[in-house]
Amino acid sequence: MIPLLTLLHTAQAQELQAVHTRTADIRALHVTGEVILAATAGGLEFYGADGTRLAHVVRELPGSDLVAVGEHQGALAVGSERQGAAQWTGHSFDTLVPAGEHATSSIVAFTQEHWVTRGGSLSGAPELEGLATDAVDWQGGVLVGTQEGYLHHVVDGVSRTSLMPCPVVDLYADEGPEGEVVRIACITQSFLLHPDGSLEGQRVKATAAGPGVFGTADGALVGPDGVIGRVPGRISAIERVGEAWFVGTQDGLYRLEQDLERLTPEGQICGNFVTGAAEFQGELVVTTFQRGACRFDGQRWHDIEGLPSTLVNDVVVYEGQAWFATSGGLAAWDGQNVTTFPGEPWGIPRGAPGTSNEAITALAVGSERLWIADVVGPDSVEDGYWRRHRLSVYGTSYQDVTACGKRAWVASEDAGVSQWTGRSWQHHDGRGGLPDDWVMAVACEGREAWAGTYDEGLWHYDGAQWSEIQVPDGWSLALARGEGGVWYGTLGGLFWVEDSGSVRGLWTPDPRVHQVSVLGSLLAVGSEGGLALYSL
Repeated sequence: MIPLLTLLHTAQAQELQAVHTRTADIRALHVTGEVILAATAGGLEFYGADGTRLAHVVRELPGSDLVAVGEHQGALAVGSERQGAAQWTGHSFDTLVPAGEHATSSIVAFTQEHWVTRGGSLSGAPELEGLATDAVDWQGGVLVGTQEGYLHHVVDGVSRTSLMPCPVVDLYADEGPEGEVVRIACITQSFLLHPDGSLEGQRVKATAAGPGVFGTADGALVGPDGVIGRVPGRISAIERVGEAWFVGTQDGLYRLEQDLERLTPEGQICGNFVTGAAEFQGELVVTTFQRGACRFDGQRWHDIEGLPSTLVNDVVVYEGQAWFATSGGLAAWDGQNVTTFPGEPWGIPRGAPGTSNEAITALAVGSERLWIADVVGPDSVEDGYWRRHRLSVYGTSYQDVTACGKRAWVASEDAGVSQWTGRSWQHHDGRGGLPDDWVMAVACEGREAWAGTYDEGLWHYDGAQWSEIQVPDGWSLALARGEGGVWYGTLGGLFWVEDSGSVRGLWTPDPRVHQVSVLGSLLAVGSEGGLALYSL
């Protein structure tokens, strides 16, 4: 049994103020004694047999986006999406499988002697064909199922493979009268694999398998005699403690005994892939990739309704409203109502509200001016007058915009960066000092600027020329100017890069950092695995 107080203590960091993740997407369940562990898209959850939530752990895990939890060589192990695996050593989680290439560092299952990767790698065995989804110990070896419908039985390093008529999404080894029977959930069908190797088809269209049962896409828990009970949503994992069923779905963990109880806390952040953050009307507002925007009142999160798309790229505050960059257009919210603005290259009268394209990627606020980056160019608003600048710049796919005083900078995928000097545009690309034309992020202060490139690192402009800053990771995703340096978000983590050149890293729920905002004395860091708030 893991000491929960130890986990809670190690989950803290000196400067870390809070971590917000959404744990409603349940990927796997594991029972140890009277404790149920849930691997979620937002970390590891611990529940008692009565449904009490005991702990939520993120800090020491390889990443918050978990896909597997189980026992490996006598100890608890957790596997993440793309960030490897960790194993409990008795006092902390230590690296079991380091992060590496995508296929080999997504750990989808554990058995007593093996861990299994999404790409079909099995520790101590040859690589298997197909994208693995689950694995169980069976008949002196390991049984591995794949998305392509392969069923590999690996014994002593040798694999025997059969092809199922549908994708294998879940496996559960169950004790039957004749020995160990494996329940196979196959989306359009389900099967029982008997000890003699024979397959017995079942009529359940199963998305999950558990002790004596299957789970379905419409939330039915189905036993040998029919439906036992129902939960809201698609079932992804099933376990049982005593008479109580614990059922994981894509929208929460449920406990089913005589009554149905939702265990996942309500009021969580709207999504884990955080793309923007701002303070508005005394509350923290964040935007997410594909799960809209929400606000935090200090106790719980609330969805912001009425935005033109759930793919929201950024948020800023301008003239008493929160402005949202969405893939479906620009929107402004006054705390009650949402106003949307047209996005089209032609047809909008000069000075009238609207952007050059409805796909808005980033926002910034300078001296009394709102700056907007849509995919074809920058737009600006000042004193109610709208200007569309796309014919004044060279790029066609703009990713970021920043403002400092009357100056603004925009970053594109194919034309470097462009600077608005307050009167005209100046352009900087691979022919003018930058290493490449593909720039993902930009920050500025006074006449200086910092550009984060696609995979050529971080560059500084001193007002006359560009020079490279040495950083640990060159794949840039986000930039924000701080006091005496820049916050630099990359595919491999968050770094504080001082003007002196020294660099230090900060922990984030997921190393893929897409958003960094300095909000007064608060640093908001948005990653693909949740939001981290640091005090400055």
